[in-house]
Amino acid sequence: MSCTDCPRRYDPTPHTYQGTQQDILVVGEAPGYQEYQRGEPFVGQSGRLLRRAFEYYHIPLDRVAFTNLVSCWPGPGNPKPTARVISSCAAYNLEPLIALAQPRIILAVGSLAIKYFTGKILSVMAYQSTEIERDHHLIRIFSVVHPAAVLRYPATYRVMFLAQIKYVAQYLTDMVQSQIPTALFKLDGK
Repeated sequence: MSCTDCPRRYDPTPHTYQGTQQDILVVGEAPGYQEYQRGEPFVGQSGRLLRRAFEYYHIPLDRVAFTNLVSCWPGPGNPKPTARVISSCAAYNLEPLIALAQPRIILAVGSLAIKYFTGKILSVMAYQSTEIERDHHLIRIFSVVHPAAVLRYPATYRVMFLAQIKYVAQYLTDMVQSQIPTALFKLDGK
């Protein structure tokens, strides 16, 4: 499959992958109009909210890459991408990115991203996390309420959104701490 297999391609929005292993890969649905204009995912209001939440919970942004299931702006009205469009674009863009970045965590933003990784239609409010294997390494998939929903309905989604980001931050901290060699703590030489 390639980008030409997609029936709805515009100009693809590039990923924010820096060419090194990333701890977290944020995967949204598709770029919005601002992302399309700037050529970078998660730079609109929703992306700024997500980045502020990462900073608040001490998740360094240089350890995070941002992308979408679908790389092209869907057009006016932001219609939901079809299964064919997602399949085509993910095979051409997302899966190779996962193989290169080898993230430890994928943050699935919104229900379509959760469905892509789990194969199930699950509520963002109810889904927590699962592990998947890609190219012989395990990746923890977390869900998060889409920041656009938080901006539209803060009373409904703000607390859940912050709790989800905090959960990811704690998982990342625990993962890093579990990799510190115990020999560093043997001060008496034994």
